[in-house]
Amino acid sequence: RSFEDVTPLLTTFESYLDQIYRFIREKGLSAIIYTQTTDVETETNGLMTYDRKVDKMGAANISRANRGILPPVPEQTIMVFHDEFNATLSSHNPAAKIIYSLEGGNLAAGNVLYTGPVNVRESCTLKAFAIHGSDTSRTVAFSLVKKDLMPGEAGGRYAPGLTAEVFTGEFQKLPDFTQLKPEKNLTPRMINARIADVNQNFALRFTGRIKIPADGVYGFHLNSDDGSNLLVDGIEVINNDGILPRAVEKSEFLALGKGFHRIEIQYFQSTGRRPVLRLMVEAAGDRRMEVPEGWLFH
Repeated sequence: RSFEDVTPLLTTFESYLDQIYRFIREKGLSAIIYTQTTDVETETNGLMTYDRKVDKMGAANISRANRGILPPVPEQTIMVFHDEFNATLSSHNPAAKIIYSLEGGNLAAGNVLYTGPVNVRESCTLKAFAIHGSDTSRTVAFSLVKKDLMPGEAGGRYAPGLTAEVFTGEFQKLPDFTQLKPEKNLTPRMINARIADVNQNFALRFTGRIKIPADGVYGFHLNSDDGSNLLVDGIEVINNDGILPRAVEKSEFLALGKGFHRIEIQYFQSTGRRPVLRLMVEAAGDRRMEVPEGWLFH
């Protein structure tokens, strides 16, 4: 995996160790090995940098993590909400005491003993650490973000699938599609670069509607090589543009109302590796999945 900053790398490393300690206690796991001792090319999840000159996460942090002195982890994977949010924390150590605080907005709760889900109704930062006997973990911070619900259209006379336009040319970034004439027009039921039937020097634009089944927060994960972006109801929510060294994923979480929402996915492929374009969706409490065919209309 790739990380742009040390903090999310350390937080992810600690969450993995938390899972491992749960497996030891609950399932009898006996041993693990972390194979990424250094960064390798585009994989930046090493304990050290590529040249082995920088101990990225800190030897003290790694030592505490390996000994199980870990911060609490949130049970929710989506921390965006549109009404209220019940933040739930836990530790692999049943005897650990979790201490939390809330900062931001009108909230000011400092160093409170965690006894159950923490209810919040506005954007804030949740900070927490765990006390394991005589040892204390580092403090972690989680942003809880409240977003306004984007209303959906109640209905419409739409046909299944999206409208897709295929363009040919040499691109270094996403073009202004309004200035281009498509080579062909399609109505695919899935979002994929393969519909172009070429492997380089082309661009795609998908337009149409996405049918959201219920009010809620949805995560969109756009993975592409080369560049892409995602617009929902005319607003650019993910920008993943440019010549990319590999398939890169960017994500955004939106509060969407039940019904139809306008959607547009733009993509281009230069030369080199095989084209990659994938859009995944994730609802709270569910696994991420490719946007289902039954959600796409034009």
